[in-house]
Amino acid sequence: MVSWGILMAGAASKKVFVMVLLCIMVAAIANNVIAAVIALAPTDDAYVDGLAPYNNYGRSNYLYTSGAVGPAHAYLKFYLGDISTEDIITDVTLNLFYFYGYSTWVDVYHVSNDSWDELSITWNNRPDNGIDSPVLDSAHVHYLWGWESVSWNLLKNGAWDAQADVVDSYVSLLISPRYNDVFLGSKEFFEGYNPSLTVITTHVPITPSGWLLLSGLVALVSRAKFREVSKLKFRRDLIKLMGYDRSKR
Repeated sequence: MVSWGILMAGAASKKVFVMVLLCIMVAAIANNVIAAVIALAPTDDAYVDGLAPYNNYGRSNYLYTSGAVGPAHAYLKFYLGDISTEDIITDVTLNLFYFYGYSTWVDVYHVSNDSWDELSITWNNRPDNGIDSPVLDSAHVHYLWGWESVSWNLLKNGAWDAQADVVDSYVSLLISPRYNDVFLGSKEFFEGYNPSLTVITTHVPITPSGWLLLSGLVALVSRAKFREVSKLKFRRDLIKLMGYDRSKR
């Protein structure tokens, strides 16, 4: 006699097999899509002060920025040479900590000239103004006496060709508040409060259909669960297994 437990186990095994198969498919797609999440420290950072145009502040443990009269800008440079030119950059986030500042919006700009270095840059020889180019992203900071993180999504406005900078191995950025003063930690400051750039890459571009397939598989896996075999189906399967032929009644 065929037991209910055997049928249940068979149905459950099929369901488990399907779930495992879907998990493997999702993992395979994700493995082929996500290449790397890379955290980069700046090779150079410094600020330049319009009120002290000949001074260099490359060894400072903070980055002073000001949107007031006689502005001050912060410059940062990151090395991108470890990113393959075959990978596609899908997300870039600039992360800093500010420890003092008044409420304001802080803008980030792309600087096309990477020839500057932190020990020689001044207001007078800064590579380019930067603020004449489109804003990559803006972040709001509030009045603070302490430490707080602030981040910018550098691909948000589509104003930066990240792939071009991967080819030439460097990206330079300029930080400037719209008004008031903001003090940020530099790479010379205490560990854990330094600037960083988080870059996410993919092996190949993810098409809309690819995202749809991936999200569909994830949904199937997350919703898949064992459903109790109905009594009607059990009776029908049991009759078949016992070789019962209704026409011979």
